[in-house]
Formats: sequence, C-alpha cells, structure tokens
Amino acid sequence: MEKELSGISQNNMTISQFFTKLKSICREISELPPDEKVGEARMRRIIINDLRPKYHGFIAAIRGWPTQPSLVELENLLANQEELANKMSSITVKEEEGAICK
Repeated sequence: MEKELSGISQNNMTISQFFTKLKSICREISELPPDEKVGEARMRRIIINDLRPKYHGFIAAIRGWPTQPSLVELENLLANQEELANKMSSITVKEEEGAICK
C-alpha cells in the first residue's frame, strides 16, 4: 500500500479528487499495525511531491510559513488555489474602443 501511496500523482485529477484518493489509501493504511502507518508529515511530503508543476510556486510560499498547515488546511488552500486559477483562466481582456494609449 505504501508503494501505491508513493506512486500516486495528481495527473489530471482535481485537488479534491487527488485528496480523496490519498485519503482512501491512508484510511486503509491506518488499519495496519502502528509501526506501518504513515504520519501526517510524510503524507504532506507525498502530496507536495505529486502535485502538478503549476502548484510548485504556491507550495514554495507555504513552505516559508512559520507554522505548516495541517492536511485539511493544505487541502483547502490548494482547492482554493485551483479554483482561483480556473477563474483566472476564464477571464479575457477586452479592448475597449477608443481606449488606445499613444
């Protein structure tokens, strides 16, 4: 299971789908003996390493925070970032008539 967890990457999944898949595997791992469980810090590293490159700058900013977010907070932050990126990609700039600067 740990190989499966380490082998996951976001690919074309949304943040929500990515976290759901990771949580499912972690739930299965949590049922294992204590010495085989995956800690929150390790989960955070796995998630960060497997995100699409477009999130690397955002993750770099978070790494600079004095207190690192919990997994739930990280999921919410990334989901908000994804939503913002989706909204920004749908915005188009309209050139208004007569508004050309010389």
